Amino acid sequence: MSSGRLRFMATRLIQVVPVLAVLLLIVVLLQQLMPGDPARIVAGPRASAEQVAQVRRDLGLDQPLLMQFSTYVTNLASGDLGRSNRTGIPIAAIVGDRAGATAWLLTGGLIVSTALAAPAALLMALRRDRPPRGFVSDHSRSSSTARLSGSA
Repeated sequence: MSSGRLRFMATRLIQVVPVLAVLLLIVVLLQQLMPGDPARIVAGPRASAEQVAQVRRDLGLDQPLLMQFSTYVTNLASGDLGRSNRTGIPIAAIVGDRAGATAWLLTGGLIVSTALAAPAALLMALRRDRPPRGFVSDHSRSSSTARLSGSA
């Protein structure tokens, strides 16, 4: 790889850090803005005040917002996504269980899009001396316009 490409990739990777920090901060702030008490919801409607307080301590909701954010980021960085409030199963295990189905869907979509795009590209290449007509040209024109306007 050339030094220009490496510099470009390094710049892009450095730009990701503040974006991720802002996104993580938004997640923590949205949790604070949600109506209701998360500890009450996790503990259940019939939980006593002591049980709700214990859940609040267990979840770290009794700590200052900056400490909650720090704990959240540290846990994410170590791969701890937390546990499901309903089942108690680690979130990483739940996501891992569904990764296979997601990969199959992704592969299927890639195969279908390639199967449709390759003949369309061949058709457009064979007709390069004539103006394109029909679905292929209309779709390519509209998708490139959408990309240029920033709505894609």
